[in-house]
Amino acid sequence: MTMQEQTNSTANLDRFNLQPLGELDINDPSEVRRWMQHWNVSEVDLRKAVAEVGTDIAEVRSMLGK
Repeated sequence: MTMQEQTNSTANLDRFNLQPLGELDINDPSEVRRWMQHWNVSEVDLRKAVAEVGTDIAEVRSMLGK
């Protein structure tokens, strides 16, 4: 990805108030619910995984064994 493409991509994320692809916003209740349902886990388990590995979705998924 060129610097210009990266800048445009970031501008689009800002415009729509979205997180960068691959990051879970643990402070957004609707996003937390979505991932809980997607992975069929409790909020406690999801939050423990995020506390352990951070907000990278691939890392959280791996931590949850999904």
